[in-house]
Amino acid sequence: MDAFLAGASSVVMIVAYAVYNWQVVRGRSTPNAASWLVWAVAGIVSASSYFVMTGSIPKSLAVITDATLCSSVFLLALFKKKFGKLLAIDFVVLGGSILGAGIWATWGSADTANLFMQVIGLVGFLPTCVGLIRGTLQEEKMAWFLWGLAYFFASIVVVKNFDSNWHNLVSPLLVGVAMHWFVAALVVYQSRSRPAHP
Repeated sequence: MDAFLAGASSVVMIVAYAVYNWQVVRGRSTPNAASWLVWAVAGIVSASSYFVMTGSIPKSLAVITDATLCSSVFLLALFKKKFGKLLAIDFVVLGGSILGAGIWATWGSADTANLFMQVIGLVGFLPTCVGLIRGTLQEEKMAWFLWGLAYFFASIVVVKNFDSNWHNLVSPLLVGVAMHWFVAALVVYQSRSRPAHP
């Protein structure tokens, strides 16, 4: 069952990235440069520390897949010049993330590293949410919903095999499910609050 859920999580994650990259190329999504840079860098550190922390490929597969594919969005948007306009909050988030990663480099604990990268990952959602609220970014809900679904499957594996280490729950449940579905809900809310075109 764990292998099936881990595999389903990774397949849904791959589909979500394919959908999102297609939206970026078509101009239907304008990624925030700060968010995607933070997620790409934090994702690599988070995935490796999460694997060390859990010691389980099924528990870690969604995080590893996400970290690997997250860089594709950043690079695609960079080369296609599809990023949204940077706001002041973006520079604050980038600076804080760089500072935080430097501070973490001195600690060396997989648990501490992973939790710290989850905080950075959460903060990375801020520029995207602010951009959606201010109307400087354009998004569609499908990829965000799929990312949340992929992490939902991964969360089942973690909960099923819960070993009393609550740190294992932060990445899939809070950053994975809750934040991606929050962005999807924000996209739906924003699309309903925009005036209809004649």
